Amino acid sequence: MKNRTPEESRNRINRLSAALFGTSDEIGAEEAQKLLNEAGLDSELVNEAIYRQLYAEAQKFWIAQNELPPLLKKALEALRPLSAPARNESELAHQARVSVERVVNKAKLLASTLLPEIPIEFAESYRNKKDLTAGDRKSLDAVQEQLRKKIDGLKRQDDEG
Repeated sequence: MKNRTPEESRNRINRLSAALFGTSDEIGAEEAQKLLNEAGLDSELVNEAIYRQLYAEAQKFWIAQNELPPLLKKALEALRPLSAPARNESELAHQARVSVERVVNKAKLLASTLLPEIPIEFAESYRNKKDLTAGDRKSLDAVQEQLRKKIDGLKRQDDEG
C-alpha cells in the first residue's frame, strides 16, 4: 500500500465516493438520508458530529476576532442541531416543521408496518347465512368495496410519502 499524505487520501476518498454515489450536488437530502440509514448510520448523529467539528473550527476564527469564511458560516447554519435553542422566529419555525415531519414520517412507517402486503381477504361468514336477502348481500358487497378502496388509498399514500 502506498503512503499518502492526508490530502491525497482525502482526495482519493472523494473520487471514490463521487464514483460510487455521484457528486454532492447529484445527491438529494432524501437520498443521502436513505444511504446513511442503509449503512446503519444515524443521520442526526453524523450531523451533530460534523457540526461539532465545524464549530471548533469556527471558534478559532472567533477567538482571533476574524470573520468566518462564507462556506463555514453556511455549513454551521445548515447543520445547527434542532436541539439547540432557537435564535429567532425562523429557526423556531424550522425546528417546529422538522419535528412535525419526523412525527408524520414515524406515523407513516408505523402504518406501513401495520398494513399487510398480501391481498386482503374479507371474512365472509355472514354471506353463508341462509336468511340473507339480496339487499343484505348488496350492502355487504358495498362495505367490502369501500374498505378495499380505503386500504388501497392508504397504501398509495404510503408509497408516495
